[in-house]
Amino acid sequence: MSMEKRLKREYELATNLVSCPSSLDERIGALYHIHIQAEGRKGYTVRKFNTRKMATVALAVVLLTGFAYSAQKLLFSAELGTMNIEMRTDAKFVLTRTAAEDIRRALADVQQQLAVGQAAVVYVASLEKEEHPLYKRHPLLGVTKQEQVQDAEGWNETVKKLHAPLSLPRVLPGSFTFSEGKEGNPYESMVDEKGYSLLDELRQESKQNGNGVAWRVVPGPQLPFQSYTTTYKNADNDRIYVTVEVMPDMNVTSKGLASESAQYEELDVQGAKAHYTVNDQFLFSESNRYQELFWMSGQAGQQFILRVASDSPHVTKEQLLQVATGLK
Repeated sequence: MSMEKRLKREYELATNLVSCPSSLDERIGALYHIHIQAEGRKGYTVRKFNTRKMATVALAVVLLTGFAYSAQKLLFSAELGTMNIEMRTDAKFVLTRTAAEDIRRALADVQQQLAVGQAAVVYVASLEKEEHPLYKRHPLLGVTKQEQVQDAEGWNETVKKLHAPLSLPRVLPGSFTFSEGKEGNPYESMVDEKGYSLLDELRQESKQNGNGVAWRVVPGPQLPFQSYTTTYKNADNDRIYVTVEVMPDMNVTSKGLASESAQYEELDVQGAKAHYTVNDQFLFSESNRYQELFWMSGQAGQQFILRVASDSPHVTKEQLLQVATGLK
């Protein structure tokens, strides 16, 4: 591969990395890892940051629906401590030749075969036939299998060690009770540079097996900060997720792209400016819906992003706001 093509590829990886979750932790960490690796290959000194000192790293981070590229219309922009978050929408950013159900089924099949703590990269051949260029260029998705903790008391103690400004009740308004806790975010589908190095190999394997899907176990990225998600369910199996993220000790710019139907509203949570988004074309939930309310809390030197979210079509914005205002 020529140097020009290598540099172009590295740039695309650093700016258009496929990802999808409800938060920023893993995507920022993976992109940061890619950034310093690329700097080293180009002959520059690889920078190491002291986590107690402020460093500036401008990264394009993929948000809920997938890609930071070719944006058409600004949905919202927000500054949360060291983070600058921007979301845009694109009318053409939709699946036209691939069924979301088939993608979810493929990811679920792979996840079932993983051991706890493992991660994998999954090639989906049909994505390369999509009309939108970001799907065509990035036909890889990530899947992880995190340990799920069913002990509510023990999980609450784990989260308390973060010194986050919230308590996790056993029961939320609307008869939602504690179901489980896990490290990470409700939905995680991040692929880093090492995963993309397997693209040609997985594409060839997919052709040979004839089912349009191929996957490989890969090491999980070493992340510079943490997130923890608590899941609550009601009798109808509707879910509400409460996620706490430890903010990075560096300036980060995140940019994302969503479908044109995505909505945004600025709200107030305990006197803090909060940001509410709802997406009815969310690839990874069975309902195709994902809504989230997030805001910043804490003090200088120890700040967190708190998120209350749901993938249920029956949970309302008002319910999420009620849960958020009760987290003290």
